[in-house]
Amino acid sequence: MLRLSAAVLLVLGLIHCADAPIHAREFEELCVAKKNLNAELAVLKDSVGEVWDRINLLLENNFSDQMTPAEKNNMTQVRNASLIRMFASYETMDDGLKAAVDDAEGVDKTIAKRIFLLKLKLRDLESREMRLAEKIMEEEGAAALQRYEDMYARNTKQLPGD
Repeated sequence: MLRLSAAVLLVLGLIHCADAPIHAREFEELCVAKKNLNAELAVLKDSVGEVWDRINLLLENNFSDQMTPAEKNNMTQVRNASLIRMFASYETMDDGLKAAVDDAEGVDKTIAKRIFLLKLKLRDLESREMRLAEKIMEEEGAAALQRYEDMYARNTKQLPGD
């Protein structure tokens, strides 16, 4: 009886697989990989913003009374250590504050490198996706490609900032 049940399940599984679109697994894997990369990119972009938000808050809390309101405003709008260092008042800042700016620059560079690498991976996935779309069009036709695109739309959501 157990063998019969296993055989029935196997046959049903094969029938189900036969009904599935030919490239469904590959298409789904690409969709999941793109979704994961986009999510990681969003987190990294947010973390860069948080680094500079903290530095700007630190700057605001430690501005010299000698600084003009315009210079204070301009300095807190900058999210780049090299540009912050260009302000004349930077030289008068506490060494600890300068070290914090240097640290933020290092974190920013590390995150920027990671973002660059992820974008390369994303471009590769998009190229693979285009090749797969061409293959689906050739082998299964436009209607099948539309079903895949609908599946992609259902299974992935555009992330904010994309």
